[in-house]
Amino acid sequence: MPPGKQPQTERITVQVAGCGDAFGTGGRLQTCFLLDASVRILIDCGASALSGLKRLGVDPQSVDLIVLSHLHGDHFAGVPFLIRETEIAATRKKKLDVVGPEGHEHRVTAAMDLLFPGGGRNTGFRVNYEQYVSGKDLQIGSVRVRATPVQHTVGTNPHAVRLEVDDKVVVYSGDTGWVDGLVELSAGADLFICECYQDDPGVPNHMDRRTLKANRSRLSCKKLLLTHSGPKVTPQFDSEFAIWASDGMVIPI
Repeated sequence: MPPGKQPQTERITVQVAGCGDAFGTGGRLQTCFLLDASVRILIDCGASALSGLKRLGVDPQSVDLIVLSHLHGDHFAGVPFLIRETEIAATRKKKLDVVGPEGHEHRVTAAMDLLFPGGGRNTGFRVNYEQYVSGKDLQIGSVRVRATPVQHTVGTNPHAVRLEVDDKVVVYSGDTGWVDGLVELSAGADLFICECYQDDPGVPNHMDRRTLKANRSRLSCKKLLLTHSGPKVTPQFDSEFAIWASDGMVIPI
């Protein structure tokens, strides 16, 4: 079995390498979820992702695919660190796929040039950038990705993403206010990871608990995991509504 390759297993999990906002509220690391299936997938890769993965005991070389929701630093800026770490401190040989919205390749490579001048050019492995197109399926090996636009900061090209792998479905809202497209995208999902930045509407382009609870009956996902909570939210466990994410949490799906 090649180094870093995970054996086929019936136990598929999502591990929380980071569920915080951009400002480290509550001491949480920035957004990064590891979908651990027959391939290893990062859903977003915030600046602290490398530390989050190592806290979980995950070898960064074992990551096969990174899927980015949008182009804010707390959601993509960990990619240059992951590439640089494997370039300097490891011996990765297998290809790394990075999927994201229009402009993600330029944004990641520009960040690499800024943070690590001269880095990313002699990695010994290929970084393959693939752009998703709204409403169309993108097949990356055994993984199917579908994206839909959401409501967030102009210029970050924000999307919610749906991943299908090993007969399981995980959906992530990215950062967004409520949009009805989330209902269709998350239909029947084994896990819907949804941001919930605040208790009540206030900060534009971010989800709030009140709106999400009002629309909960419209969501047919099996599990709802709330993430990206800010200073104006009071996370609490409510089995009738959702699960609140915490760094290090492991969710079987």
